[in-house]
This record gives sequence, C-alpha cells and structure tokens, in this order.
Amino acid sequence: MNDDKLYTAETLGAMVLLERFMYPCRLSKPNELVRHQLGIRHVMKQIGPPDPDDDLHSWLVRGSVNTMYHVAKYGSGEDSTEPEAETPSNEATGASPYWGDGSHWEIKEEEEDDGDYDDDLATHDDDDDDGAIDGVKQQDTFINRGRALVLQIAFRHTKNWLPKISELRQNPCDAEWQKAALTQKIEKLEMALGNVLNKAWKSCLASGSIIESLDPSFFLGRRVDFVSLKLAEDLLSMLLYHAMTVRMLGVLGDIHGNADESLLSKYKSICHCCWLCFPYLCTVDAVFQASMFNKLMVTLEPATLEELGHFLALDMDWTSCGVKDPKDVKSFFFWVHGMVTFFTGQSNCPTGY
Repeated sequence: MNDDKLYTAETLGAMVLLERFMYPCRLSKPNELVRHQLGIRHVMKQIGPPDPDDDLHSWLVRGSVNTMYHVAKYGSGEDSTEPEAETPSNEATGASPYWGDGSHWEIKEEEEDDGDYDDDLATHDDDDDDGAIDGVKQQDTFINRGRALVLQIAFRHTKNWLPKISELRQNPCDAEWQKAALTQKIEKLEMALGNVLNKAWKSCLASGSIIESLDPSFFLGRRVDFVSLKLAEDLLSMLLYHAMTVRMLGVLGDIHGNADESLLSKYKSICHCCWLCFPYLCTVDAVFQASMFNKLMVTLEPATLEELGHFLALDMDWTSCGVKDPKDVKSFFFWVHGMVTFFTGQSNCPTGY
C-alpha cells in the first residue's frame, strides 16, 4: 500500500473487521494473523492520531490497542505464535479503560469462588530464589509468576472484590466478619504480588533490563526505562495491581474508621515508583502511550495539582490518552480521581487519602 488515498479510517475499519473474523473463526494461522496485524499497525501509523470528532477513527484506535500490544509482545517473525495464556484476553474485563473497549477479547464465563486461589503462587516463598537473582532465567521466572498473579487478581477485581467492597461500605455495621474475610483474601494476593514484583524488579536491574538514570528535565530528577515494550507491559501491570490491591485494603480498613497509615505510606511508595516510568512513555508510539498511561493513571491519585501539571507538561500524545485539554489541570485532577475511586472501591466514599 503506497497510495496515501488508501490510508483512511474506512480502510482501517475494513482491516479491523477482517481481523475480528479471522481470530475467533480460526481462518488463518498465527503467523498469517500477525502479518495482518502488522498491516493494521502500518495503516494506523500512516493515518496519524484520530480527530476527536471522528467517532469511527477514534473507536477503531481504542478498539485496536490490544492488537498493537499483541504485535509488540510476540514479534513479527515467521515463527510468531499466539500464546493463549498470555494474551490480553485474560485481563480484559469488558469496558475497563485499561484494555481498550474489550470488544476483541473474551473471558471464560465460569463460576469461580473468590477463595479458589492458586496457593502455590499466593504462598510461594521466594527466599530460595535470592541466590540466583542476577540470572536472566530467574528474571523470567519472577515475571512469569507475577503475570500469573496479575491474572488471578484481574479476574477477581471487578467480578468479586469491587461489588463486595461496595456492599460492605453500604452496610458497615452488619458485616465485620465479611470485611475480615475479604481483607484476608486481598491481602494474601497483595503480599504475594508485592514479593514477586520486588524480586523481578531487582533481577531486571541486575541484568540491565531496567535502567534507572538521572533526568534533570523530569520534575522528579530520575527516570526508569525498559529494554522492551513486553517487559514494560508486564512490570507496569504488576505495579498497577499491586497499587490497587494496597489501595483497596486501605479502603476496607477505612470502613470502620480504622485507616492504616502504613498502607498509605506503602501505596504512595508504589505510586512514586510508577511515576518514574512516565518519561519512558514519551519514547513509545501513541497507541502504546495510551494503554500504558491508563495503567499508570491510577497511581496519580496522591499527586498534587502542581505535580499533575508537571506530568501534563511531558511530550505525550494526550489526545490519544483521553485528555481533552492538557492545560486544564483541575479537570484532569477530577478525571483521574473519578477513575481511581471506581477501580479501587472508593465510589461515594466520604473519606480517602
């Protein structure tokens, strides 16, 4: 395709529609599907950022975020495969802003009790791994373990935990034992994910897969970069869910006025680590910026208006990220907090950090 007249939203729509038929109907081999997805990415890049008034183009870009992630994570070679367990289908939860519109991926509709955890993951003791933390193989082990924990948490997050937290907040006097049981379940996975994340981060630093450096142009003075989009996506997902689980534990504790200051400190520490990743977002394509920003957005809750202004000053495609006016810091503040309060169980909560 070399004719600029072909680079239109209608062409992109036809390609996306074909891809949506190819995937569920198994009309192509994995490597053939990847080539088609690369074509979608090519057309999307040639057209450029969507016009906010063009509903078709905007919808196609939002709905194709998972496709762009898939191509970046699994490559474009002839041997590219499509690992079912690692696709965003395991994380998608319908209309969640973290994974586009959710229309491309499905979740198994199975009854799953909230206590049905993988105890090998949730109770694994990483002390035996300390001796090999420098190895790349060990790094992959930690990341794979963290990814599995993220999938467990993601499935329970909107299906079980948020409705229960809302119910507990509406009837705080009659459900002390339910609150204790839910706290224990969330705490179990939060501790496991935090432990694995710590090991994965240290291992990636040791191997050079994560690079921490000084950055005088960023208001925090430091930044974190990743050697690949796949690694960034995995670690940011782990950071996101670690932050959200800690925040939900804080919300549960606050139901009866027992706010835990140590949880607040822990939450802010995780958020600060995420903030260091924002300069990295400026180095990737707009489509990836949007998805990664939606992962990091939750961690902006503790930020002041001044700090939010510094984030909005970054050279990012804010339109693709859903920010209407990067100069309107107050509107951005309310938008962020609206998202955060929902996805951490604080909706209609009279108190908060």
